[in-house]
Amino acid sequence: MNPTHPDIKSSSAAANFWQWLTVLIFFLLPLQTQYIFRRGLLNGGPWEWGTLRLYVVQILIVAAALTAALISKKFRAQFNRPALLLFCALLFISILWAPEKQVAFAAAFSAGVAVALFLLARGLTINPVYARTAFIVGVILESLLAIYQTTVQKVVASTLLGIASHAPSVLGDAVVETAAGRWLRAYGGLPHPNIFGAFAAAALILLLAKRASFPKFFMPPAAAILTAGLFLSFSRSAWLAAALALVILMGRVVMRRVVAAGFWPMFTMIILTVLTLGIIFRSALISRFNFSGTTATETISSSERTLYKHDARKLIREQPFFGVGIGNMTYSAWLKDSSRYSFLYQPVHNIFYLITAEIGLVGLIIWLIAIWREIKIVRQGSDRLTLIILILPLAIFDHYLWTAWVGLILFWGLLALWREDRPQYSP
Repeated sequence: MNPTHPDIKSSSAAANFWQWLTVLIFFLLPLQTQYIFRRGLLNGGPWEWGTLRLYVVQILIVAAALTAALISKKFRAQFNRPALLLFCALLFISILWAPEKQVAFAAAFSAGVAVALFLLARGLTINPVYARTAFIVGVILESLLAIYQTTVQKVVASTLLGIASHAPSVLGDAVVETAAGRWLRAYGGLPHPNIFGAFAAAALILLLAKRASFPKFFMPPAAAILTAGLFLSFSRSAWLAAALALVILMGRVVMRRVVAAGFWPMFTMIILTVLTLGIIFRSALISRFNFSGTTATETISSSERTLYKHDARKLIREQPFFGVGIGNMTYSAWLKDSSRYSFLYQPVHNIFYLITAEIGLVGLIIWLIAIWREIKIVRQGSDRLTLIILILPLAIFDHYLWTAWVGLILFWGLLALWREDRPQYSP
């Protein structure tokens, strides 16, 4: 057949479309532009987990996945993952017994689209370094925004970008309490500083772990900006995740199991950035490492986390095998006890508890099997360990990797970006 035949040209154009659209999506992962169908209400107050949304990034992922499904054999081959497909099926089946079915459908849809992004990234035939670079550059821009927010001590609202306004004086906004007053934590363009911190930690460790993919001039300044963003989020779980992963990476270099090229300049920039910001924000840093709960913010946070863990345990005891339905922990807790303010119905800050509460022990086991099968694809054991250590603190100490759209795509996107550099160049 003539290589310039129109059918071949159109097929090639479509292949390029979905692959480069996937790369663009990784750049746009933090984007929060959304359409709100319904605002959640519970006990007469706002209920975040009952709000139904459609994100621009979700639309882009669906468009890329539909195009890839029509023309790419490699993308269709990614569906040969029985545990992952069974997990996705269980999410939608759990809608049948969920008390709030609209919320359950929205949660299952978000999780399914996030898995579709994972499959898209795994199905790329272009070099995965493009997607990694797009993700890291996107988070660098978020970190620059975070630096600005810290400087002016406010977050300016933007309907176009899906950003809400925040200020230190607003009760409920994320702050660090010091002797000098309330200090606003950096949000970037994300819903919460903990989520922004997780993005910064993921981008920083990805940059270090896959440093052979990036030009040398890019890495030290990128590491400095990402470290600054991570620091200014004041997210202890993100700090812990990044620190533990960094220790693993440094151990590999010191033991000469990997080439050290590019590592030490970035490591130096990380240390210098942390030391500089640690001196500037000494009182806020001390406050974040005060685990005695002497500040009002810390005391309230600790008591609320204990309450949500109690909710989860109660739901697990009552429905241990299949849970209360995806996305339905907070609504089910309200059904058991409707006496609280709406903002006191929150998911438990541990996704292992949360998954068990919503889709049961059966769902948790299937999810763990599906995730482990993907982690096993990473050939080097130390690379595997770095990925696990990076994810684990975020999963143990918060819930957004399961409950928030942006957390879902961070989790599944990170799993996909950790793939080996073995590109194939035919669609």
